[in-house]
Amino acid sequence: MTLKLHKADYQRAYCHTDLEVVAIINHCRATPTLIWLHNVIVALACTGLRISELASRKWSDIRIDKRRLTISDKSEFTGPASDRRETKNSRSRHIPIHNGLLAVFDSLDQNGPYVFRGPRGGRLKPEAIRNILVSEVITPRSDQFPKTVSGQKSF
Repeated sequence: MTLKLHKADYQRAYCHTDLEVVAIINHCRATPTLIWLHNVIVALACTGLRISELASRKWSDIRIDKRRLTISDKSEFTGPASDRRETKNSRSRHIPIHNGLLAVFDSLDQNGPYVFRGPRGGRLKPEAIRNILVSEVITPRSDQFPKTVSGQKSF
């Protein structure tokens, strides 16, 4: 049996401007319950990491003395599932630590293996980041930056 499939149409992801990212960061910094999200957004902006990659960062990935963040692919790791981290392209890479990110690292509690924690202090989950970012930051501030992308209003 042969079935011809058509490539799905998709929209390019909206890329926030520098001004919008600064507004998001400032909003999170000014809201005590969103300080954890401030740290996450600064880290995402300074590294270009995917949300899932950032959520799985451990303190052992960070070399403050060499100002380097390591993103290791451990998809073939045979140990516990919690230590099996993988990158989208299955390649490890090193990212220089920006001064803004260094300040975030200095402000974080280094108890526990993971660098970033969720809103209640537990393990950070990528879906929680997305949901809270949209509901608590982007949607309430959407009229501050009215833009249209393919006919849709975006923040």
